[in-house]
Amino acid sequence: MKRWLGAILLWAVVVPAALALDARLPFRAFILDNWSVEQGLPQITALSIVQDRAGYLWIGTQIALARFDGVRFTTFDRDRAGVDTGSLVASWADRSGAVWFGGTQGLLRERNGRFENLGGDAVFAITNAGDDTPLLATSRGLARVRGEKIVPVAGYQGAAYSLLREHDTLWIGGEGRLCRTQFPKQSPPAPPHCIVVTAANGERPEISWIARAQGTLWLGTHGGLLRLDGEQAVPAALGDDLEHTGIEALYTDHDGMTNKLQNINAGDELIIHDVWGAINYKGPGLFIAGGAGVTPFIAILRQLHKDGNLKDCKLLFANKSSEDIILRKEFEGMLGENFINILDRSDDRNIMEGHIDKRLLAIYATDAMKYYYVCGPDKFVEVMVKYLEELGKKKEQIIIEE
Repeated sequence: MKRWLGAILLWAVVVPAALALDARLPFRAFILDNWSVEQGLPQITALSIVQDRAGYLWIGTQIALARFDGVRFTTFDRDRAGVDTGSLVASWADRSGAVWFGGTQGLLRERNGRFENLGGDAVFAITNAGDDTPLLATSRGLARVRGEKIVPVAGYQGAAYSLLREHDTLWIGGEGRLCRTQFPKQSPPAPPHCIVVTAANGERPEISWIARAQGTLWLGTHGGLLRLDGEQAVPAALGDDLEHTGIEALYTDHDGMTNKLQNINAGDELIIHDVWGAINYKGPGLFIAGGAGVTPFIAILRQLHKDGNLKDCKLLFANKSSEDIILRKEFEGMLGENFINILDRSDDRNIMEGHIDKRLLAIYATDAMKYYYVCGPDKFVEVMVKYLEELGKKKEQIIIEE
C-alpha cells in the first residue's frame, strides 16, 4: 500500500546506507505530491501530523486543525470545534479512536466528532503512557491523564519538549539536556539520569525530537542533528548541513510501517510523500484489504451505505490480530455477513485464522462479482492480483490504487 511519509529528507539519517536518500538534496527533490491552501489546507504551516485508527490524517496548522481523508480537507476551527485549535504542535491517536492534541492552550481531545479542552500547561509532545492513555511533555515537566484530569508525574523537573518510550525506558528531551528514566509506573518514580547536550554551535538547545534507528538514538534540535554516543551527545557526523541546520522533524521507519512521526513542521507548506493512492469505484464488488489498506475503502463504503447501495458488496479484511481491525463495529453494522475477517493469529473464535490465499478467494470472488478492489502492502496487492487473474478475472475487473 502506498503510505504517507513526512519529513522524507531525514529518512537518509535512519535507514541503511544502501536504501538511503541523499540528505544533501533539496527537500523539494523528494516531493511526489503537495497539498496547500489551494487544496483546502487552512494555513500553509503544518505543525503536527497524526493518523487516527480510522485512517484519517489530522494536521495542526497555525490557525486551525484539519482532517484529511485522502481526497479533501475538513477544517475544524474554533467555530466548528468549539475550542481553540490553532498551533497544535503535538498529536497522538489512541486505540479507542480518540485523538489527542497539545499546544500552548494545553491538552485537547477529539472523540466521535466532539472536541474537549482538558486545559493544563503547554503541551509539546505526547506518547502512549502504556495503558493507551497519553503521557505528556509539558512546560512544567511530565503529566498523565487520569479520568478527565491532568495530573503531574513526579521525578523529572523542568520543561520537557520531546518523549521516546522504549519498553520500560523513557527518554525525555529538555533544554540542553537529555534524560533517561524508568517508565513512571512505580510511586515515587526513580530520579532520571540526565546528560548535558551541546550543539555544534556551542549552544545548549531544546531537544525537540528523539528517534532511534539502527541502534542509535538521534536528537533533533534547532542547533542541528545529534546522536548519543555512550554518555555523550555528539554531532551526527553526517555532514555540516545536518550538524548546523535546525531539524524540523525526525521520522523512523520500522519494518516498512510508520513507527514514529513527531512534531512535523514542514515550513512553508504541508508536504506529504506518497499519500495512499486513489481507488476509483466502478460498481459493486469484492473489496480485499490488508491491514491499513482498508483506508481508501472507508469513504467508498460509507457513501454506498448512505445511499443504500451496499447490498452487492463484500469486504474481505486481513489483519494480524483482532485489535488491528479498523472500524470493526462500523463495518459489521454496514455490511453484516458481508464483512469477512481473517487473522494471522486469531484471538476471536468468530474469526478464521490464516491468510487470504487462492482457495479462500475462490469462495468469495464469485462470478456474481463485477469488480475486485485490492489495497494493502505492495506484496499483498501483487499476490492478490495474481490469484484473481489465475481465477479467471479480467484485468479490467481488478481495481488497485492509482
